[in-house]
Amino acid sequence: MKNLKLKKKSSNRGFTIIEIIAVLSIISIMVSITYPSLKRYFIQLERDSYLAKLNSFLELIKRETRRYGISCDLKTIEITSFKSDANGNTNDIKPFQLSCYGSDEIINKLRFEVPKITKNIFQLTSGELTFTPKGQVSVKNRNNFGKSYVIVVGLKEQSNGFTDSLRCLLLNPPTAVINNGVYALKYQTKLNYKVSGSVSFLVDRFCSKKN
Repeated sequence: MKNLKLKKKSSNRGFTIIEIIAVLSIISIMVSITYPSLKRYFIQLERDSYLAKLNSFLELIKRETRRYGISCDLKTIEITSFKSDANGNTNDIKPFQLSCYGSDEIINKLRFEVPKITKNIFQLTSGELTFTPKGQVSVKNRNNFGKSYVIVVGLKEQSNGFTDSLRCLLLNPPTAVINNGVYALKYQTKLNYKVSGSVSFLVDRFCSKKN
């Protein structure tokens, strides 16, 4: 009977300090390995969500200008850093300025909501857009590398040697057909990209449709 009690007592033995430390060490190693990939995944979701909102925004402007016979100019706001005197906070920023012309009564009824860009992504555009009362667009690019309007969006994060492909949106004049794709040139992710701006080196033929 005494032997049985001893066996039962030994079977309920808990973990030792060394075992607990070993388990915690393994968990910390796994977290340190998976965290960068998990963080990047969520930033990629932010990027894709922003592009989807931007696509819907452009389609809405195109539809409403044709519907009400008004015109709108879309200009990219130059934003160097996420926190600036212009916005005064670290919340999401609207990287475009939309100005519409026509009947004040109609324009006041329209609710164009410019998509906000988050601090984890950046965008570059090839110039400016004008939406005509016929629902068409004219493009004022800053270069001679194509007639289409190009927007590229990338990730802002610590690189650690990570190379990514820019996602792009291509708007073709005058019909304003919008295509989403992947930009041909890769880039090194880093934190110090400016938030938003127009550049002269974007090439429309480098934006190819996703497979």
